[in-house]
Amino acid sequence: MSNFIIWEHNSTDIHNSEVFLQVKQWWESLAGQEMIFAQRLLSSSESVQDLDWSPQRFDETVTLTNTRVGGITLYWSKQEEEFEHSITLRKLEFHPGRQELYIYSQAQQQLVIRVSAPTIQYNTITLTKPNIAGAKLGANTVILFQDPTEQLELKVTLDTVAVEKLRHILS
Repeated sequence: MSNFIIWEHNSTDIHNSEVFLQVKQWWESLAGQEMIFAQRLLSSSESVQDLDWSPQRFDETVTLTNTRVGGITLYWSKQEEEFEHSITLRKLEFHPGRQELYIYSQAQQQLVIRVSAPTIQYNTITLTKPNIAGAKLGANTVILFQDPTEQLELKVTLDTVAVEKLRHILS
């Protein structure tokens, strides 16, 4: 979970309170902003990255008002409603760069809510055991992934910096 900062209720991590303060400040700054709320059920063997976060029927984009934190509970209202929503926290995973917060409920252990800024939604293509080919093209490297079963081909052109990054990841 690179680039995520994590807060957990009752954690002994020395940075736990700093992380909570950072998330609190971010949460309180969301008043008046449009955000996407997506909720998914999480089994004990899954991580949030394993879940399908593509848009689903009950996901909603809302403009938030009255965003506040009390104790370990997040509060918010939707612009078009007077009703105040809340969730008592068990765990938070926050990605400041992507403006994404994963909220784990204390009351509903299998529930995870992702609150994120409406941004470009990337489509994920999963290739299982693809054929792989590569070649140099000037200063760049071209990698070709082909999945005959799905009849998909993915061509990736990498500059020297990206190639070094990939080498580092794979080492």
